[in-house]
Amino acid sequence: MLVEGVARYLVTNGRDVLIEPIGGDDDVVGLFCAGLPFTTLLQQRGVAALHAAAVATEAGAVLLLGRSGIGKSSLAAALVERGYPLLADDVTGVMLDAGGHPVALPAFAHQRLWAHTLDKMKWRPRARARVRRDMEKYWVRAERHCATPLPVRAAFVLNAEKRRPDIAIESVSPSAAFWTLWRYTHYRRVMDALGQRPAHFRAVTTMAWSVPLARVVRPRNPFLLEALTDRIEAHLCKAGPSGDEEARKKTPPELPAAFRCSPGRRPPSVPVPRRHDRVAAAPSRARAGDGVAGASGPGIVWLASYPKSGNTWLRAVLTNYLREDDEPASINALAGKRYNDRDLFDEFVGINSSDLTDAEVARYRARLRGFLAEKVFASGTVSGETFHRDGRLFAKTHEAYRVPGGPARFRRGGTAGVVYLIRNPLDVAVSFAHHLNRSIDHIIRFMADPAASDPASVRGITEHLPEAMTTWSGHVSSWTVPSELSVHVARYEDLLKDPCSGFGAIVRFAGLEWDDARLDCAIGHAAFPRLRAQEEQDGFVEKLPAAPSFFRAGVAGSWRTALTRGQVKALVDAHGEVMERLGYLRDAEAFLRG
Repeated sequence: MLVEGVARYLVTNGRDVLIEPIGGDDDVVGLFCAGLPFTTLLQQRGVAALHAAAVATEAGAVLLLGRSGIGKSSLAAALVERGYPLLADDVTGVMLDAGGHPVALPAFAHQRLWAHTLDKMKWRPRARARVRRDMEKYWVRAERHCATPLPVRAAFVLNAEKRRPDIAIESVSPSAAFWTLWRYTHYRRVMDALGQRPAHFRAVTTMAWSVPLARVVRPRNPFLLEALTDRIEAHLCKAGPSGDEEARKKTPPELPAAFRCSPGRRPPSVPVPRRHDRVAAAPSRARAGDGVAGASGPGIVWLASYPKSGNTWLRAVLTNYLREDDEPASINALAGKRYNDRDLFDEFVGINSSDLTDAEVARYRARLRGFLAEKVFASGTVSGETFHRDGRLFAKTHEAYRVPGGPARFRRGGTAGVVYLIRNPLDVAVSFAHHLNRSIDHIIRFMADPAASDPASVRGITEHLPEAMTTWSGHVSSWTVPSELSVHVARYEDLLKDPCSGFGAIVRFAGLEWDDARLDCAIGHAAFPRLRAQEEQDGFVEKLPAAPSFFRAGVAGSWRTALTRGQVKALVDAHGEVMERLGYLRDAEAFLRG
């Protein structure tokens, strides 16, 4: 494992970690040693490494599973405060004892907690040194710590939903529990490289069958930590020491021979795979403006835009075009997923993104995109999505191609092409303010902020990595200047004026098979009245909780009645040069003269 500017790590025989510092101080070198190297050490010993925090109870260990940024460490800290000793934080090792029962292993007596969690729990006096000098994240020693292996009593998987009004806890069946535990296995690719899949399969299967697992769903914002801790405690008391599912008391079925572990197998001596080796760029036949997406094999077509520029409308049209159905596609199942999950980054880069600075994350993300496109997407499926038969996978992004002074954040390798949508910034300001339920003046300042990101920076972390956007002008310029990528630029206003021609050009650029009737049908299914009606009936998972709705008017020129002269002038002063180049400045100047 290589952490640039910090150290290289080599784990052997399930016993030794060799470290070669290359610039990092001792504290930072030790910080990253507790990540992938520690997980690899467990896996070389045949121990299942789960992405979970764990606390001790009188009846055994309780595991808190979940994706990065969901609040596992904060919940564990709150339980420690109520008298439950900490067993492990972030990574919990589970193995089967002599009787075949899952046992959780103790880890370190420290946690890494963000400043906002410390403030919420009034733990500031307990905080020790910062995890890194330029991060508001601190080492905290747990006042209660269990150093003894414990049988696993229960497990909770944490989830957050935008529109969830309260906290709910739902029991999970053994079959669903297996896939949950498999999903939250830490660094599965290393497990496979070490040949530990059979041992891990047995441990996870046994745990899924014998340990009650519950799904905890909470509101995304605010994070109701005290109420969440109350519900977890109440659920544990109600379930009792042995759980509440009779089916789990049965003996697990015999595993197929292919998954059986060889007794006495010695942990292999394999170096930790380097996640950051450069991937050779695949040759591309694409040239900007030639209407061809690129290589014939599987590749990503990025749907890029500044927020509220028509990206979701484009995705709705493409989804309906690909489905070829008589009924409109659900707005909650649109093509063009946004691949900015922390879990995805952590798994394939091999470094906890929460321990990296924003600049470091940005450097690794360009490599991650190329790696995913060429190595993972080559299998034809990723995160439950499959490629269209034409070999294209659509992915949404609001990130700038590059920020001033920084490297390109997208690479040619694995990229079939980019569709970049542009919308009049005057209309963007109105729609963006509605989307965030913020004042238009706030949005105008945001659109002129070189450090702007989506989602906006918060104290601590979120489940999704922020995408650097820079200013509206900077974002547009970064994607419309010549680059190594094949980019098709489309104006939102032109799509509204002549959707058949506009979307037709996008379909051809993406390399999809052409059909006039299909396109007409897709455009009709994605008409704004239908999108609004679906949102009113079924809701929309991408709508922010504070926003009155996601789909608003779907028109051009609403800024004329929504903006004041001062607001129009502020936008022109900030973005006039780019607006003139794109044909948006003349109307704004006429408005100001009138």
